[in-house]
Amino acid sequence: MRRAFWNRVGGIGGQRPSRRKTIQRTGIMFAAGLGLFHLCCPFSIGVVQGSSMLPTYQPGQFFLLDRHYYQNHPVRRGDVVVVRCDSHTMIKRVFGLPGDRIWLLVQRDGDRIDRYIIDTRLLERMRRAAEHWDIGHITQLTVPKGSIYLRGDCTEFSIDSRAFGAVPMSSIVGRVSPLRAVSRPVAVKPAFPPPGSD
Repeated sequence: MRRAFWNRVGGIGGQRPSRRKTIQRTGIMFAAGLGLFHLCCPFSIGVVQGSSMLPTYQPGQFFLLDRHYYQNHPVRRGDVVVVRCDSHTMIKRVFGLPGDRIWLLVQRDGDRIDRYIIDTRLLERMRRAAEHWDIGHITQLTVPKGSIYLRGDCTEFSIDSRAFGAVPMSSIVGRVSPLRAVSRPVAVKPAFPPPGSD
């Protein structure tokens, strides 16, 4: 009886290390599975922070980010994207593509510089106004090859390419889609008429 008792006790104690190993292996496999799922699954969920994309995207609104979308699709004007620049991640709309020419009205107020995108339909009127009044100077930029020009839908609150210039396409993290509808999506007008629209 005594020998059988100690055999049973010894058997129970001997199973503990194997249980720990099993639990450790299961945890490692689970973590590896999650990592593999994250790498293979192109989608993730994000949350809008700030007011730069009002009224299309509200602060706190969830969105779906497709990280693999541009592996099979070209970047287009009007796409809403998440970009990562200088350790900052932001959601903006693609306003200009490589080769696009964008007209800006540049106004200086002390150390502050404001830049406003000019609708090409108003360009001549703005030029005449700049000749007679001190409204700033008009300049043109061309989006470099391999870069995009970004703008927030709420231009009043958005810090975008008007402040930091065009960004490399390689900085795009993915394409954004809303997870719930908003009342009135905003339409972004192109910086100039698309080729062949004359």
